[in-house]
Amino acid sequence: MNKKAKIYMAIRIIIFLSIIIIPLIFTILKPSDKTIGNEEKVEKPQILSEGKINKDYYKDLDKYFTNSFNTRNELIKLNAVFKYKAFNMMTGDKVIVGKDDWLFLKETTSCYTGDKIYTNEILEDMKRNLMAKEKYLKAQGIELVLTVPPNKNTIYPEYMPEDIKKARENGCIQDFFNYMKSNTDLNVIDLREALKKEKDNNQLYCKRDTHWDHYGAYIAYKEIINEINKKIPKYKTSPKDFKIGKSVGKDKVYDLSSMLLIDGYTDDIITYIENNSPNYEYVINDENEKIIKTVNKDKTLPKAVVFRDSFSASLIPFLSENFSEVTYYWGTRLNFEDVYFNKQVIEENKPDVVIVEMVERYMDNMNLYFE
Repeated sequence: MNKKAKIYMAIRIIIFLSIIIIPLIFTILKPSDKTIGNEEKVEKPQILSEGKINKDYYKDLDKYFTNSFNTRNELIKLNAVFKYKAFNMMTGDKVIVGKDDWLFLKETTSCYTGDKIYTNEILEDMKRNLMAKEKYLKAQGIELVLTVPPNKNTIYPEYMPEDIKKARENGCIQDFFNYMKSNTDLNVIDLREALKKEKDNNQLYCKRDTHWDHYGAYIAYKEIINEINKKIPKYKTSPKDFKIGKSVGKDKVYDLSSMLLIDGYTDDIITYIENNSPNYEYVINDENEKIIKTVNKDKTLPKAVVFRDSFSASLIPFLSENFSEVTYYWGTRLNFEDVYFNKQVIEENKPDVVIVEMVERYMDNMNLYFE
């Protein structure tokens, strides 16, 4: 082996050893305290625990070192991105990779295929529960409005994988609306037709996320306000005009791509409200979004309470324009027994309208007990 070849070999060995040793040194000096995905942080084990020798010390140390390895998260993410880009393989079992790189939440599959069925008994329980809530509100002069944002694959079935077949064309969301419209006069707003009509003009859901974007939320907002006008004409409130802008980028956090550990590495359309000069201001804006309250300059508008889930995050800038006060409650984060309804909240706020926003995949919550 000549001198040049020896130098080249030495450089390769040094680079290889550096790749192995440098992260090890950093792990010892400054272990990573970041977790990835749904992992829990692993604390550094102690040889003595409560005055006794920790028999599992070496096992715990191995787990700690594995989770605290410096650059570990970056390497895991790079591996996930490589598998996704090169082989269309995914890391994790909660996400479906559909056509044209669309991602879907796996737990919505039974709604999409129609395998999930609401029997007449279940639907009757839902009806009884909702009508009891409506009766309670009407006794106080309050109107109830219920809206159900569809799952992404309900609006975009064409991007679901071919091997996921439908057992029936219409799923449990259709069961629900058919039953309620035939057996009640509840104010239930079906958003599917309006969203499907608009989707050829604009992308309405994020490809990398379970949620709709600002376009989808804007279409839903107009449907909600128009329906309130038709069914509760005394309020005479109409949808405001908004201009929605869009760009393409990687700088937004998406829930589905985060589950696959590829967040920040894939493009999606990012939408936003252009030149928005709101007529309202935030007076409560909890950092965990448990409670958000907006107050409008126009005090003649009705008051509203919105019981919601994450789909209302994009609705807030729109709905807040049509009510003098709106208080948004995220029941699961507030540990409400019924996450979409709370008597104390209603009696404290004294709204004119209670809006319940419940995404399709959480529709089972309509069966929560109401006394």
